[in-house]
Amino acid sequence: MLTAPRHARGDPPPRATPRVAPERALVGAGVGAAAPPPFVGPPVLPPPLRPRPRVPAAPDARPAAPPRHGRVPERPVAPAREARPAAVVPLVEARPRRPEPAPGPPRRPAPERATPPLAPRARRRRQGGGLPRGLGAAMVGAVMAGTLVTVDAVTGAHGPLATLPLPDLPLPDLPLDGTESVAAPTAPGVPRVDLAGVVSAAEEAAGGGDVTVGVAVADIASGELSPGVAGDERFDTASLAKLLLIVDMLQRQRDGELTLGPRDLRLVHAALSASSDPAMNALWTQYDGPNAITRVAETLGLEDTSTPEDPSQWGEVQSSARDMVTVLRHVQVDLPPPDRDLVLRAMGSAPPIAGDGFDQGFGFLDGSGSPVKQGWMCCIASRAEVHSIGVVAGRYVVAVMTSQPPGYDRARQVVDAAAGAVRERLGTGPRPE
Repeated sequence: MLTAPRHARGDPPPRATPRVAPERALVGAGVGAAAPPPFVGPPVLPPPLRPRPRVPAAPDARPAAPPRHGRVPERPVAPAREARPAAVVPLVEARPRRPEPAPGPPRRPAPERATPPLAPRARRRRQGGGLPRGLGAAMVGAVMAGTLVTVDAVTGAHGPLATLPLPDLPLPDLPLDGTESVAAPTAPGVPRVDLAGVVSAAEEAAGGGDVTVGVAVADIASGELSPGVAGDERFDTASLAKLLLIVDMLQRQRDGELTLGPRDLRLVHAALSASSDPAMNALWTQYDGPNAITRVAETLGLEDTSTPEDPSQWGEVQSSARDMVTVLRHVQVDLPPPDRDLVLRAMGSAPPIAGDGFDQGFGFLDGSGSPVKQGWMCCIASRAEVHSIGVVAGRYVVAVMTSQPPGYDRARQVVDAAAGAVRERLGTGPRPE
């Protein structure tokens, strides 16, 4: 029996839905009862599509234009390599070991030779031997950069060198006729001198202690050269570098690279005779001083001569007694007469007092007119460099170079002792007072 649910008054009664048992509903559906329509929900729409960014299409590849000078060369195709199986490992044959060399005779040990230190020395107080640091660097740098530096007024002991006349002094009695090599036989009737004994006597007379003495003697006639124990020792040459520079200047003039005028010749004379530093400063900057030392060393085969580390400090040119004897012998024998006379005349007129007031009357400078060049400087690494080179007895060229503790008086005495021993052994007697 169907019953209606209760409801509030005034509201329309709900529609009654008959309750049918499941079995009866199925039976009723099969006999013609209408089935309820299927449930159809709202349509499901796909999510809106996002617009894709547009990518510009690549331009059409243009064929490469053929070269102007011909057709396009065909690129060769490399041959394909055969694939190697991954499991195959190439075998490397072991190389046979090289047999050990048979033992030979034992080598003779090389004789020990004192090699001078090449490390730069500590710079301390300096007297002579170069340009002032600031001026020297500027002048040498200007010359190397291609600017010719000239010195208009150079003052020496006797006034401006530009007006200093070149004295016409007679040349000493020296064998100046030959222009060939020094390797000539000893003249007949001239007794042979033991040059090694001369060198040993000079080294012994100079004494030992804290003094380094380099001595070398050469016979002009025979070409024999005898360096002492320290004959190849390197020293700061001081004013001896003036001779090296002038030798290069004369050689370049003979080669046609330059022309020396009257003023240049007066500067040369002042640098070699009075040892004028202002004259050397002018020549050093104007005539390529640093490279001049290198050229002379290469031309004459000087093994111990080198240009200074600071190109403005010409006094720090390094050389040895052996090399300086070689240079002076070259001047006497190999130079043509005009160049040889210019150098020897200037060296033979060296006064006892130098252009800077220094007493250079020591060593081989005895007032006889023989060619002599002196050198002195102090005090790099607390050492004084005092040297004397010259011609003795008209036949021998001698060099005495020393490095001593500071003090020029003592240094001059050491050089005097060595030079006196050389004169005595060569038969010229003691140095005249």
